[in-house]
Order: sequence, then structure tokens, then C-alpha cells
Amino acid sequence: MQMTQSERVAPLRVRMHHRMTLRIPGFERAEQHRSTIQYVLEPYSAEEWYRRVTRRIADGLGKGYFPVFRFSDGECYFCLGYRMPPPQPESSVFYHYFRTTISAYLKYRCHTTFWSGLRGHKEMYRGRKWRELRVLFVEQIREIAASGLIAGNFCKHHIPGMIDRYIPDIFDWFDAENIHLSSDNYIPFYFIYGMLLGPQRHHFLVKRHVLVVTSLNQAKETRLREFFESAGVASVKFISISGSHSMSDRIELRPEHANTELVLVGAGVGAANILSQVKPLNALSIDAGYVLDCYHNPSYKGARVFTLPDEDLPNESVLRPSDCSRGAHA
Repeated sequence: MQMTQSERVAPLRVRMHHRMTLRIPGFERAEQHRSTIQYVLEPYSAEEWYRRVTRRIADGLGKGYFPVFRFSDGECYFCLGYRMPPPQPESSVFYHYFRTTISAYLKYRCHTTFWSGLRGHKEMYRGRKWRELRVLFVEQIREIAASGLIAGNFCKHHIPGMIDRYIPDIFDWFDAENIHLSSDNYIPFYFIYGMLLGPQRHHFLVKRHVLVVTSLNQAKETRLREFFESAGVASVKFISISGSHSMSDRIELRPEHANTELVLVGAGVGAANILSQVKPLNALSIDAGYVLDCYHNPSYKGARVFTLPDEDLPNESVLRPSDCSRGAHA
């Protein structure tokens, strides 16, 4: 699909004016009390858009390099710098901003140091290195947008989310960096969770040759291997990367990786760097992130929206808004 003239001329913040309540098949019961409103370029039906995107991605298996990158609050922080998050409902506004200011300036120095991540993958880049890597990141995102998909967490959640502090300014960043988002390369962030954790996950995993690139220790690799084997993959191989500077990592592709059909990456912001390096494998390559955490430890399911499918819920159970404290992170 080619961009129309209006899509090329109008600023992204103008074009991204439609709102869509996200609904993903297989998560209806789990998410019925948690509202996620996606900024979209056209007034889509969420269910039909999800099915269409899922078919498009699944049909691409075995047909060449196709990268999918998830863009959330961590990526916004990386591109635009640190911004203070909004207070949570019913919390003390004064205490929130006092605590956040002290934390940002004294503990992490967030205005001169990028620090982001959870559970063993905490990226940190300081000063000049951060500025240099921003230039590389722009080039990588531009390439991904041209050849694959950007899954944007440009949403309003049932409670204030970390992403709120960057919208709509992040749309101006895309325009300033000449990274064109259109109906052909922009999808909702949570479609990736739905595809890889919901009922459609079997289309991507069963009898597939999978390569996982993420920060690993022996216990984590063992647990992930057990998951993939139980899911029916044809084979699974692993490449371990750093847990703190994946934007600078270089990986080694070996002959044993040549038959890879699906690459799953868990690298935070550095997933852009890893996706660019797996291009020679000519495989569907997805920034899976938190999905791999859920594969590794199923107790993580449900902490973020669209990560606990209905089939995994106990009978008559639903997730309440309080079950998801911050809406979403990358």
C-alpha cells in the first residue's frame, strides 16, 4: 500500500487523530474491565485489523526478512529524553513529584543517562554514548519502517501510563527524522502480545525453526528451551546478548542459524540494533520483549494488558484495572 499525498504532507500528529478501543480475539474476558484506546491513522475495526495483520505476518514466514519493532515509552525516553511520569489516581501529587524528582536527579541522573528496563535487562547509556546511539537508532528505525512494521504503544490506558508524557511529541520526532508511518507499516503494540501469547501463537511456533536473541543465563535458557519444545517448534537456538548495552552489541550469526524461520528478540531499545543484524537470515524477525519473559515465567502473564489470554484464566475470572498497575511498558 502506497502512502497518499495527504499522508506524505500532513504531520503525523494531525494524521494520528482517530481513536480505537483495542479488542484482540482470545482476550475478551481477560480484558473486559481494562480499557486501552489506540491512536490510529484510520477508523479501523480492531478485531478485523488484528486478523488482517496476523495473516500478513504469518504469511511472511519463510518469505524473506520482515522486521517488527515495538515502540513504547522506553523508546520515547531514548529519543526525547527523560520526562516525569504522571501521578497515579488517588496518589499524593506532591509526594509523587517529589519522589520522582529525587529519584531521577540523584539516583539515575536521567537527563544525562538513559536507564530503562526490567528483570535482568536494564539498559544504560551515558552522555556522549547515548547521543551517538540515538543517531544509529534513527537509521535502524527508518530501515525497519521501510521494510517491516512499527508496533506503536501510542495508547490511552485505564490508568495514566508512562507513554502519556510523550504523546503527541513523539509523532513530531518521527516527522523530524523522516520516518514515515502509514497504514501499511504502523500497527498497535499489543497486537504482538496477542499474536505470540494468544490462540494464534501456534501459527508462529509449531514446526518452526526459531532463533531467540536476548540476555540469558543458564537457568533462563533452560526454561525457554523447555517452553519452545513443549510448544512444538522444530528447533530452537539461542544467542545471548548483554543485559545493559544491547544497542552496542554485535552478534555472530553462524551456519547453524541458516534455516531460521522466526527470530524472537528481547533487547529493549536495542532490539532495533539486533533486528538490523539478523537481516541476513531472511526470516520473520520480531521484537518480542516481554513475551519472552512470559515464556520464561508464566506468572508474568496478566501484569500487562493483553498478556493473559482467556484460555489461561480460571473459570469466571477476569482481570480488574488494579491488576495492571502501569498499563504497559516495552
